[in-house]
Amino acid sequence: MLFAKGGEVRLKGRVVRGMGEGRYYLSLKPYSEAIKKLTETEVYPGTLNIALDGLSAIKFRALSSFPGMEIMPFKAEGRSFGGAKLFRARIGDEQVHVIIPQRTHYQDVVEVISEKSLREALDLSDGSVVEVVVEVNIPGIGDRD
Repeated sequence: MLFAKGGEVRLKGRVVRGMGEGRYYLSLKPYSEAIKKLTETEVYPGTLNIALDGLSAIKFRALSSFPGMEIMPFKAEGRSFGGAKLFRARIGDEQVHVIIPQRTHYQDVVEVISEKSLREALDLSDGSVVEVVVEVNIPGIGDRD
C-alpha cells in the first residue's frame, strides 16, 4: 500500500549534501514570508535533503500530485521564481515541513525545512538513515470509519 490509513506517507532515505540552493531560496523574502505565514514559524535557512529509493521514491512522486499548502510563484530581481507546496511532517519527535518546489534539479530527493538545523538537532550526517512521516489530505481516506 502506498499510503497509510489516515493520510500518512512514510518516506525513508539517506541524508545527502545539497547544492546550497535551499539556503539561497529560503533567504528570499517572498519565500520566507510565505513559509512563515503558512507554518507560523521562522524557518532555518537551509534544507535537509534525503535521497529516496525504491517504494519511498514512488510515494514521493505520488505525493507531489496531492494538495498541499501553496506558495505562489513571484518575480524579483528581474527573474521569475516558481511556487512550491508544503506538507506538515515529522522526523522522530521533530515537527518539520516537506517542501516540493515547482522547479528543482533533484529527482527522488525530499527537501525538509524546520525552524532549526535538523542536522544538528537530530545529530545527522551524510548517509544517516531517516524516516519522514508526511501528513497528506487524501480524499476518501480518514473520512470514514
